[in-house]
This record gives sequence, structure tokens and C-alpha cells, in this order.
Amino acid sequence: MCGRYLHFSEKQEIEEHFDLESDNDDLFLANFNVCPGTVNPVVLQPKPNKIGIGSLRWGLVPDWAENPQIAYKMINARTESIFEKKSFRKAILRQRCLIPANGFYEWKQMSLKEKKAFYIFHPEQKLISFAGIYSYWKDPILNTYLWTYSILTAVSKGKMLDLHERMPVCISKKDYSNWLNPQQNDAKIIQSHFDSELSKEFDYKPVSKKVNEIGLADL
Repeated sequence: MCGRYLHFSEKQEIEEHFDLESDNDDLFLANFNVCPGTVNPVVLQPKPNKIGIGSLRWGLVPDWAENPQIAYKMINARTESIFEKKSFRKAILRQRCLIPANGFYEWKQMSLKEKKAFYIFHPEQKLISFAGIYSYWKDPILNTYLWTYSILTAVSKGKMLDLHERMPVCISKKDYSNWLNPQQNDAKIIQSHFDSELSKEFDYKPVSKKVNEIGLADL
């Protein structure tokens, strides 16, 4: 799974990486412990001719949900069942997104009493993009929309196998436009992005336990 990640690339770097601009400077403040329920920068294409960087909350709330509390069970979406689950099948076909990140965290059980935190990163690409899906839920009382997202996960590859059985799916830069395109709803083509070479190249190193306490890691 992916329960914590981090983004510290500056606004200009993110804009240049995705060839986009945003007037929301606060959205790009560094966060070394991105937690479920927080609002973060997400790249999405709600219409074929409209692409941008939005402020979305981590934890998917499907448009049919009775209330937003379901979000805390929906921070991740497993690729193996994403086309079958009611919560995800609409979004994976038409509402895909990219989540800018500089890596993520995982905890490994070292003994019965000890867990150790690790920072997982790509050794050659500081800025990466997790594959995501998004949704917008209408509050029936306030008559406002809540935009949310979930990170896709798959079976771990490469060195990650030493830490955890699952990891986030990463999208290669050359595939960004195809992944985001809401008109691309061919399941086989979408599935072809689940096995990116990037996912096999991650490395990791131990970090301070403070990452779980105050949100700062000794990177």
C-alpha cells in the first residue's frame, strides 16, 4: 500500500515537468509527510481540452457515496481489481490523474517490538508521478463539490520486495498524455501502464522515526 509520501520539488520544477502553470503558490509548499485526508497538488484532465494542476484531497469519495467518511478506506486502489470494484471502475476509465511526488515511505517489521521507517525514491528521477484516479462528490447540504483522489498500487518490484508486498504505480513521463486522456478508455491500454519500468528501479534508505511523529524525515 501507500500510506505516506512526500513532495518537496518547488513550484517551478513541477510546472516545467508537466508543462503547466498554476496561480496557487500555497499548493506547492513542501510536505515531508503527506497523510491521507490532506489536500495536495494533482494533475488531471477533466475534459479533452482542459488540463491543469488542482487541489485535491487524498482519499477517494465516489460520486454515489452517502457521505465523505468513506474516503479513509479509499486512499489506495489495487490494480488487480480496479476495473471490477464499484468504487473505482468509473474513475479508472475516465478520471485518471497524476500525483507529483519525490518518493514515499514504508515501514518494515524488524522484530516483534520494532518497526523501521524507510524512504523509497528513484535514484535518477527526483520528481516522479504516481498513477491516480479522482472523483468529485457533491455535498447535498452545502451544494459544493469535494474533489478527491486515490493512488493506484500493484505488487512490488525490484528492491521494494525487501520492504513490502505492494507499492504505488508510477507513470513514465512519455505516457502522461495517454494516461490523463479522458477519451482513452480501452482497458488493455490502461492496464499497460500498470507495469512501468520505473517501478523496478526504486531504491530506499532508513529514516528517522520522527517521520511518523511530527512529519519530518532525516533525508
